Amino acid sequence: MEDVSSLISELVRAANKGGERDSQYVGELLYQAIVEITRMRTAAGIPAVGTPRDRVIRLRDAAARSVPQAQASTALLEAADMLRDLKIVVAEGVVISLKETAL
Repeated sequence: MEDVSSLISELVRAANKGGERDSQYVGELLYQAIVEITRMRTAAGIPAVGTPRDRVIRLRDAAARSVPQAQASTALLEAADMLRDLKIVVAEGVVISLKETAL
């Protein structure tokens, strides 16, 4: 969890730097966050949605291309928020299980 805390801090720092950061650095940070988010989701039993409403998809879009500063800051803070929430869920030992129901 120490690495996750460090990543969260780095994401917030980069979001607050504004124009002082380059797009490659933002992309690398976002990709690191995406890998960690995916790992933690799996640990908590949260399935990947894979639709445009999935926040990870939006983070991938922001990481893959050069986005305006405001969008980059938003993506970095969104990734930090997701990691913080997942860190709490995983630390508490919460596991989500989904069951199919017949309609």
